[in-house]
Amino acid sequence: MMKNFFNNDYNDKRIVIKEGDKLSLGKHILQFIEAPMVHWPEVIFTYDLSSNYLFSCDAFGKFGANDVDEPWEDESRRFYFGILGKYEKQVQSALKKISKLKIKMILPSHGPILTQNIEHYLSLYDKWSKYIPEEDGVVIVYSTVHGHTKIAVDKLAEKLQSLGVKYVIHNLATSHWTNIISDAFKFNSMILASVTIDNDISPSMKEFIEVISTFNYQNRIIGFIENGSWNPIANQIMKSLVSECQNISFFKTSVTVYSSLNDISICQINNLALEIEKFIKL
Repeated sequence: MMKNFFNNDYNDKRIVIKEGDKLSLGKHILQFIEAPMVHWPEVIFTYDLSSNYLFSCDAFGKFGANDVDEPWEDESRRFYFGILGKYEKQVQSALKKISKLKIKMILPSHGPILTQNIEHYLSLYDKWSKYIPEEDGVVIVYSTVHGHTKIAVDKLAEKLQSLGVKYVIHNLATSHWTNIISDAFKFNSMILASVTIDNDISPSMKEFIEVISTFNYQNRIIGFIENGSWNPIANQIMKSLVSECQNISFFKTSVTVYSSLNDISICQINNLALEIEKFIKL
């Protein structure tokens, strides 16, 4: 990589290290731990044996600015699933290696230095890389054209709130994809709502499903809301696409809206909300 960037590999000025090598700097002795694809092929963690500090490269980092007071978990989850989400085997391998170390502090390349409750951060990485939901709740992801699909989503949210079910709503046109991905992996269920366009789903919904499939979305339950004036087939298409994900199940109730809500579609929404409540509160 040095030669790629600088046209010089500095062969006479470099030390090449590998897994298990140690480098003495006097008081400090550095030990090296290979962690490929967490999240680049060349990643190597550095562990200082004298201080028990782990220099973790991108692992345990986060988006956002360090001078902003915000929960580490939210921005780190967004960072993890937006960057490391598909490399669960490599993350698990790295966690296994560092589990043998006494870690007093984690110093990532991105985000704040972690100085307390180190086990909390390790346990979250373990859960994320096993695709285990953090919370009971539902993320509702929708695309709308004239606003009627949004009205259906809002009706579902209103019913869920009355039932005491936690939910988060994302409009694919306005929410950043990393925020949607973060919530999709945070909660144990998801509702997808799309209009039908030219015998297909909306392009933004199709792209979203492709993204979560790429990041190995799994171990969740999904429901659907479709809207179409003549031949609504969005539910069928969305279900077919997400069926390619591992260990996915589906709510029995689906919602079909013909342009705007009526008594039948409102009844379907209420039934879907009751089914979600039953699953959440099992």
